[in-house]
Amino acid sequence: MVVALGLTATTCRIADLVNPQHPGTITVDQLQVLDSAAAGSAAVHGHAVTIGADAGAIAWSVRIAQGSTWLKLPALSGTAPGTYSLGFDPAGLAEGVYRDTLVFQVAGLAGTPIAVPVEFRIQACAVSDISPSVTALDSITARDCAAPGRAGRFARLYRFNGAAGDSITVKVTSAAFDGYLLLDSALGMPPVSQNDACIALANDPCLRYVRLPRTGSYVVEATTAAAAATGAFRIDVTKPRAPAIPATLRQLLIDNVTPVTTGGALDIGSLSLGATLTDPDDDTLRFEVEVRPVGTVFLNTGTAISGLVASGLAATTPVSGLSDDLIYHWQARAVDRTGRASPWVSFGGNAESAADFRVAVPQDPLVPSVTGQLATDGVTAIAVGAATDEASAVFQATLNDPDPSDQLRLEVEVRPIGTAFTNAASGSSPAVARGSIASATIGGLSDNVAYHWQMRTVDQTGRASAWTSFGANAESAADFRVALRPAQLGITAQPPTTVAGAAIAPAVSVAAQDAAGNTLASFAGNISIALGANPGGAALTGTMTVAAAAGVASFAGLHLDKAAAGYTLVASAGTLNATTAAFTITPSAATQLAFTAAPAAASAGAAFSPAVQVTARDAFGNVATGFTGTVTVSLAANPGGAALAGTTSAAAVAGVALLPGLSLNRAAAGYSLGAAATGLAGAT
Repeated sequence: MVVALGLTATTCRIADLVNPQHPGTITVDQLQVLDSAAAGSAAVHGHAVTIGADAGAIAWSVRIAQGSTWLKLPALSGTAPGTYSLGFDPAGLAEGVYRDTLVFQVAGLAGTPIAVPVEFRIQACAVSDISPSVTALDSITARDCAAPGRAGRFARLYRFNGAAGDSITVKVTSAAFDGYLLLDSALGMPPVSQNDACIALANDPCLRYVRLPRTGSYVVEATTAAAAATGAFRIDVTKPRAPAIPATLRQLLIDNVTPVTTGGALDIGSLSLGATLTDPDDDTLRFEVEVRPVGTVFLNTGTAISGLVASGLAATTPVSGLSDDLIYHWQARAVDRTGRASPWVSFGGNAESAADFRVAVPQDPLVPSVTGQLATDGVTAIAVGAATDEASAVFQATLNDPDPSDQLRLEVEVRPIGTAFTNAASGSSPAVARGSIASATIGGLSDNVAYHWQMRTVDQTGRASAWTSFGANAESAADFRVALRPAQLGITAQPPTTVAGAAIAPAVSVAAQDAAGNTLASFAGNISIALGANPGGAALTGTMTVAAAAGVASFAGLHLDKAAAGYTLVASAGTLNATTAAFTITPSAATQLAFTAAPAAASAGAAFSPAVQVTARDAFGNVATGFTGTVTVSLAANPGGAALAGTTSAAAVAGVALLPGLSLNRAAAGYSLGAAATGLAGAT
C-alpha cells in the first residue's frame, strides 16, 4: 500500500496487456489513482506513477481520456522505465467526485493501451474539535479549504460545544500573517461575532467574551485578513477568567505625575489613584477603587472607576469630593469588560486604621482670641492703659485654625502711640497647636512711652489671619505705658566747694536710671539726701526729700555750717543709693574775734606764755581763714592799774593774729584783755 496525500492507491503488474509479438512491453504500477482536496483550496496535489519496461528503454505516450482540466499532466510522453508525476488542481471545483482516465500506450505500436482510472474528490472543509481553555499550534496553507466567511482566503475550522449564555474568548496570534476570526459563520448569514484586531494595527484578532446565543456546537473560523495568505499560527480558545490583582498601586496628585506618599497630605479635595492591570485573557480592564474615611469599613463597592485600558498598561482614575480635614484609606481591584473582577487589594501595606492619605485644604487661620498683655513673668496682667515697670512685655492670645494639623504662631506689632502700624511684626511666638495659648515676648521698650499693639495668627505655610488690634480702645489711646523700675541712682550734678552757711549751688541733682545709666523720665518717686562723710561735724539743712520730675530730683537750698574738706552726700530711693563726690565747705567772712590762746597767770613784768593768740571767726565759729586785718589788744579790766607792755597789734595770718611778749607790770587778780579789729571785737 502507498499513502499519497491522505488517499489510498492499489498497485499490481499488468503483463497480460502487452502484445507478446512486440519486442518490449510497459507496465503501470497502479490500477487506479485516487486523491482529494478541500473545497476552495488552491494547492495542486502531486501524484507519482511508476512505469516499468521489460526490455531496455521503451518510449510511451499518455492522454486524458475525457480531457478534464483539473488533471494536470506535465508531459504527454516519456521513456520507461521511470516515474511519471501528474497533478490534481482543485481550483474552481465545487464539492463532489471528479473522474477521468489516463491512457498509456507504447509509442508507434497499435497494441492495446493501458487505461488507468483517476478519481478526484472535492470535500467540504474539515473541522477539528477543540475544547475551551486550550492552546493549539496550527498553520494555514493553500491545501486548506476556502474560508466560509471570507472569500479568497483559506481557513482552518475548529468546533467546540457551548451552552446558551456562556462566554467564550478566541484569539489567533501569528507572526506570518494578519489574522481574522469568525464565529459560526454560514453562507448568507452573518457570523455570531468577527474581529480583525484586538489592538489596532496588530496581528492579533480576538473574539473577547462572546456571549453564546444557544446551546450546541459552534465553529470558529481562523482565516487571514489578506487574500491567499498562509503561515503558522497559535489559537487560544478560553472561557473568561478573572483579571489579576492590580499591581503597583499608587496615589498621585491630580496632575497624574506627582506621587502622594503613604499618609501624605493633599491641599485640595481630589487626587488620582492608579495601578498596572493585567488579564489572563488580554482583556481590556477598568481600575475600580473604593475610598473611605479611616474608621469606616470597606463595603467592597467601588466609589470611582477608570476607563478601559489594555492588559499590561497602567490605569488611573480621579477621585474627587474628598472632605477637608479627614484621613482616608482605599482598596482597589481590576474589572474586565464582562464584569469579572480580581480580588480587592488594599493600598499602603499599612494598618487600615492608618491613613493612606489625608486632606488638608489650606485655609487662613482665625484671628487671635482671648488676648492679653502681661509682665515678663507671664502671669501678671497689665491692664489696658496701665504702666509696666519692665522694658519687655508678654503678649498672649489663643490661636485657632480650620486646619487641625496646622502649627500656629502669634505675630505681634508694637508701636508707640502716634506711630501708625505697618503690618510688619515686631516679634512672634513659638509654634503651637490650634486651640493653644501662644505668647510672644517683645523687648527693647522705651521708658516713659505709651504703646499700642496689634496681632495676627500665622500658620506654618505662611497663611495669616487679618491683623486685629488689642484693647478695644482708640488707636490714639495707650494699650500700655512703660515706667521702668530704676536700677540705680546717678548723681547728675555734684556738690561744688561752698561757703559755710551758703546754699550749695548749683544744686545737687540725682537721677533715677536704668542699668545702662539712662535717666528714667517716667520716675516720679521721692529721692532723699543725707550727709555721708562729715569731717567737719556739720549739720545739713534744707529740703532733703524731693519728688523726682522726669526722673530727676534737684536739691536746691542745702547748707552745711562747718568748714572742712571731704564731705559727701548720700542720695537714696528705696533700696537704691548713690554717693556724691567729696566736696569742701569753706569758712564765710569773719564776724567775730576770739582769744584762742588767752594770757595765763604770770609774774609782774614777765611775758605771758604761751603767747596770746587772737582768731577771727565767721558766724558759725569757723576760723575765718580769709581774714588778714590787724588785730589790736588792750586791757579791758585793770584792777592793779598796770600798764600793758609788748606787741599789742599784729596782722592776722589765715585769720589768726599772734601777739608775743605781752606783760603787765603790776600784780593783781582779775585782769582781762580785749581784742579789736575793724568791725570786729573780742575779749579774754
